[in-house]
Amino acid sequence: MADSASMAALRKPRANYGYDSNGKKAKGYNNTCQGYFRPHNLSKYVGNANNIIFRSHWEFKFLEFCDKNDNIIKYSSEAVKVPYINPFDHKVHQYYIDMFIEMRCSDGKTAKWLLEIKPDKYTKMPNPPKKRTKKSLQAYEYHRRMTLINIEKFKSAKYWAEQMGARFGIIQMDRYTEQFSLIEFDQNSVGYTDDI
Repeated sequence: MADSASMAALRKPRANYGYDSNGKKAKGYNNTCQGYFRPHNLSKYVGNANNIIFRSHWEFKFLEFCDKNDNIIKYSSEAVKVPYINPFDHKVHQYYIDMFIEMRCSDGKTAKWLLEIKPDKYTKMPNPPKKRTKKSLQAYEYHRRMTLINIEKFKSAKYWAEQMGARFGIIQMDRYTEQFSLIEFDQNSVGYTDDI
C-alpha cells in the first residue's frame, strides 16, 4: 500500500466531478471511452495541453482529478516511455506509463509517482474457469496473457520510477463511489495460478 500521506492527498473530496463548468456531463463521461481532455489549470500540466488523450473512463476521471486537486502540483499523461520484455515473444517493446504526478502529501513533503490506471482484474492472475467451455477458456487465456504482460510492464515501470527518484503505483477507482485507491506495486505480491 502507498504511504498514508499520499493516500490522504488522493482522498480529498471533489466537487461537481464529471461535469463541465456549465453543469453538463463532461465530454467522454460515461458514454465514451476515448477522447481529448481539456485542462482548466494549464500551468499544472507538463507537456502539450492540447493533446491530452484519455483511453478510458477511469483515465478521464483521474485527469480531471489531477486538474482540480490542489495537492497535485503537476501532472502529465503518457509522457514517460519505458522498455519492457514481452514474456511471450521475448522482444523489447515500449510502454507509455499512463500518468506522472508530483503531489503535495499531507505531511507537507512532495512525492513523485509514475502511475498506471488499471482495474484490479488486470493486475492479478485470474482463476481458471469453473466451466471449461471454449469461450471461457479463451477468455481465461487472454486475461492470463494480458496480466503476465502487465506484470512485466509494471516491473519495468517500477525500475524506471526508482531511477527518476519516484515511486510506481497502480490507480484503481471504485465504480460506485468514484473514490481512487493508490496501490504501490510490489512484484513479490503478484499471485500466479497454474496453467490449465
